[in-house]
Amino acid sequence: MRRHEGRGLRRSAFAIFAALSVLAGGTTAAAASAGGGEPAAASSSAPFVYVPIEDANRIVELDHSGHVIWEAPATAPDDVSVTPDGNLLVNAPDRSIVVEISRRTGKEIWRYGHDKRPGSAPGFLRLPDDSFRLLDGTTLICDSGNHRVIRVDPAGRIVWQYGHTGVRGSAPGYLEAPNDAVPLAQGDVLITTEYPPRIFEVTAGKKVVWSLALDHLKGLHRAILRASDAVPTGVPDRYLVADYEKRGRILELDHEGRVTWSYGPKSGPGALDHPSAVSPLPDGRILISDDGHDRVLMVDRAGHLLWSYGNKKATPGVSDVKPVVPWPVTKAAAPSKR
Repeated sequence: MRRHEGRGLRRSAFAIFAALSVLAGGTTAAAASAGGGEPAAASSSAPFVYVPIEDANRIVELDHSGHVIWEAPATAPDDVSVTPDGNLLVNAPDRSIVVEISRRTGKEIWRYGHDKRPGSAPGFLRLPDDSFRLLDGTTLICDSGNHRVIRVDPAGRIVWQYGHTGVRGSAPGYLEAPNDAVPLAQGDVLITTEYPPRIFEVTAGKKVVWSLALDHLKGLHRAILRASDAVPTGVPDRYLVADYEKRGRILELDHEGRVTWSYGPKSGPGALDHPSAVSPLPDGRILISDDGHDRVLMVDRAGHLLWSYGNKKATPGVSDVKPVVPWPVTKAAAPSKR
């Protein structure tokens, strides 16, 4: 997502959504560029990515060639995820709202928060970062400016919360500027915080299962000082995290902090500048939001640049990275279970 430096959050540039139904079939993505470049021939015209473009107040869906095949108006869209019924959940941090947009009509059908009215009272948000709709109909929201992660029901009632509203802290039960909260299949939540840079898993009963300080990883010549949007890879005990720096990196870690894979060329077309988000695909390829270059790119595990879309001239003000199909979660776990 686009980060807001004045609130202790980092600026981000590009959000894409990989269509797992397409990529799982082994589609080979060709190199492509947006604006001023001729896209290479793509192997499929099926939907490939969603791109929220905050400066243009719209969300577009692209095919593998980078052609817009669907779009809808959205107020300052910064993050997007797909609900179980195929609609889009859109975060607008600068407007302090999360809205659901119908994929069929392109119109808003649900909202949490009050437009341009940040707050911490019930029904209010402050710089919401990511959100996900669970199968039970509740919505998980990373309410970054209020230093909390909440889950709300369709009527807008908070039914679960981690963190103390409006209170910064790094002790158990507290958060400081969380920038991602990802629902996991067993009902737990994977949370990333920027200050201090760490990722940890918390149960529905608010028990921390494991926690990893990213600024103290062993074997790295350069510590991660600004972590962004950790996600599970689908392989047990493997997580991808973006190192949001000028010479950025994507690291794959286990929960002990061992680096099992990394991507971060020092130069060349695949070099990163403040990467903010990453999304693993079922076939092992990886999508990266590269903020400083206003683009998204796809690489393989060997570090080859396979596909890119966007540039500063054609696509300024775009943001984040998650699958086009619903996030692979089951339901929210009952607090009494763990």
